[in-house]
Amino acid sequence: MHINSTQCGLVQWFRYLVLLALTLGLIACGPYHPMGISDDEWQTLTPAQRMQAREQQAEVDKARAAERAEKARIRAEQEAREQAIIAERRANPKYGERVQCVLSGGQAKLSSKWRNIEPVAVDLVIGESQEFDVLHLRDGRTRYSRNGHASFDGQRVNLCLYSSSRPSSNQCASLVATTRQFDRGVSQNISSKDFVRGKMRCDLVLPELRRRYDSRTSR
Repeated sequence: MHINSTQCGLVQWFRYLVLLALTLGLIACGPYHPMGISDDEWQTLTPAQRMQAREQQAEVDKARAAERAEKARIRAEQEAREQAIIAERRANPKYGERVQCVLSGGQAKLSSKWRNIEPVAVDLVIGESQEFDVLHLRDGRTRYSRNGHASFDGQRVNLCLYSSSRPSSNQCASLVATTRQFDRGVSQNISSKDFVRGKMRCDLVLPELRRRYDSRTSR
């Protein structure tokens, strides 16, 4: 293949720019020395002083690693406590703490289009964020899918695109009701601009004593 002089010049110019960028990057970064010592100062240190600086840096790194590990341990313990509280609420819910909801006849915005989705069922306790699947099927096979996040605060059930989405945002669809309405069973049309829409029904999961009382009185 014939390459003219103009093309050769462009290639050489491009190589020059790449080398220049790499050189400037190396100059800006400079060599790394322990304890943030500059290269000029490092050159003036004796081997013993350099070894001392390395040992000091190792101690600093060790302390930082221990601090990170302690923070991770505290976070893990906090998460374990929160999960234990949620598990207890699920197993023995107080009145108004747990709901079961089903979104039926729903649609979700998948690949920039509203598409029919399979029913979504969630079982939530107050304070929990639960992941659920949104599925669009065709010929019995999943064609589009994504995850959503459900939560319940006692009066509002939220189906959101992300766990960080605000209930008032376009990424969340919410059912809002009183505890008495949840007790009787409540159905509402819910909708969000960027995630899901459809009809959702929610019912309280009653405490064991209430369930026993209701079963006796219904006989």
